[in-house]
This record gives sequence, structure tokens and C-alpha cells, in this order.
Amino acid sequence: MLLELPVALGIAAATGLLARVGWRRLVGVALAATLLTHPFAWHGFAALKGLVPGYWPRALIIEGGVAIVEGLLYGGLAGAGLWRGQAMGWAANAWSYGLGLLILEAFYR
Repeated sequence: MLLELPVALGIAAATGLLARVGWRRLVGVALAATLLTHPFAWHGFAALKGLVPGYWPRALIIEGGVAIVEGLLYGGLAGAGLWRGQAMGWAANAWSYGLGLLILEAFYR
């Protein structure tokens, strides 16, 4: 949440959405989106292990699904619209997932 929220707020600010709907609404939607999708990502990765071979195909399916759902929530609940909502969802998830991979590589390998 701490990684994704600044990205979503940054896109919202850059596109005028933040001024239109306010930061409280965007923070609320971001929190709700993460709380909704995180359990699916966490458990879905393990559930797909026997069905989808390889780490990267599973990661793409799970993270892509999470980004799409969060983008739809930004689009509908935050009033971002389809394309801006998807940009927010994909950018925020790409940033947090990518940074997570860097942290994993730096500290756990």
C-alpha cells in the first residue's frame, strides 16, 4: 500500500483527477482495492503452481489480474474512467512488484 499509493496519487495529480475528486476518496479507493486484491494475489500464486508451470507465467497472470481489477476500481469508484484507472492500476502494481523483486534480490539471495 505504501508503495502503490504514491504512484496512483501521482497519476491522479498529473491528470487532474486528484483536484476533481480529492485525496481522501483516492486514498480510500486505493486502500479498498489493495485489501480486496491482496488475498487473491497471495493465495492465487500458490493455487496456480500445479496448473501453470513456471514462476513468470504465474506472476503475469496474478499481477495482471490484480492490476486490471484495481484499475477497474480506480476507474469506477474514484471516477478515473477506464483508461486512466487502468494506467493507475498497472503502474502502481508494476512499481510495487518490481521494487519487491529488487528487495528480494538485494537482501535474500
